Amino acid sequence: AQNQTSIIGRDSVATLVPNAIASFSKSIATVGLAGKNQIQVFIEQVDVPEVIVFNNTLLKNFTVVSDKQAPSYRVTVDGVELLNDPKPIVNPESHLYPFVTATPVIEVMLSDNDQNRLLDDVKLFTLKLNNVNVDLAGPNVTFIKGTSADNRARIIYKPDLTGKDGTYTLSLAVRDVSGNQAEPYQVHFRVQNAAEIESLYPYPNPMINQTTFAFRLRGAATTLVEDLRIRVFTVGGRLVREFDLVKNPTELQAGVLRTNWNMVKWDGTDADGDALATGTYLYKVILRTKEGLQAVNSESSVEKLVIIR
Repeated sequence: AQNQTSIIGRDSVATLVPNAIASFSKSIATVGLAGKNQIQVFIEQVDVPEVIVFNNTLLKNFTVVSDKQAPSYRVTVDGVELLNDPKPIVNPESHLYPFVTATPVIEVMLSDNDQNRLLDDVKLFTLKLNNVNVDLAGPNVTFIKGTSADNRARIIYKPDLTGKDGTYTLSLAVRDVSGNQAEPYQVHFRVQNAAEIESLYPYPNPMINQTTFAFRLRGAATTLVEDLRIRVFTVGGRLVREFDLVKNPTELQAGVLRTNWNMVKWDGTDADGDALATGTYLYKVILRTKEGLQAVNSESSVEKLVIIR
């Protein structure tokens, strides 16, 4: 740095024979050296005074470029990445806001292009829930610092929103060790403790080779769901296909039942794997929670699905 001089190291070598070469190496930490610098190497013989010493000195200029690149981050809630939504809440019951569990696992992962300055300070994060600072030293927060092997810092926040239905706003500000700030982050999500399915419909309908049953599950936890089945019948009432999503969650696209959106793909085959014929079929959704049997879509819960071959 300007107007500062420091000795970064000393070394010695045995007597060199003619035409021999000796080499040395020294690592220099460049933190705090942003800008123009000069390194000076001076060689002298111990106990042998020299009259001319100017040719014993090597000068080399170098420039340290300061880190001006902002860090990057990723936010997941219950394992699902939620995109930034900088707009304020207009309608708290908007269908655009995802549902999460009443005990969500919120994880923030911070990464930086500068691998020499470790992300090892929790103060690099500022997290707020409904505009109230989250105590990052509290019992429901885990901080995992970056290391030389993996310089990514993580915060795992587990708020308990049991019995507190509503729409929440999570906001985040992060910076790196150099002070570069990333773009602020905000997301809105909803919590509902009673388990229910908002709606379940196949798309496309009519279908040719495949359709997808998509449904949005609300509720504090998927463990509240005791029975969830999609049953497909002929118009005569014969059961041709059943998806038991509690016993066989692998039939779900995500491989597990989640609060918020879930999808089940169906290729129009029956329980034996045979393709169903062109025609109109009926499907019924059975949802039973710890609170009892729940109606889905309508009181009868019976809807039509058309297959075209």
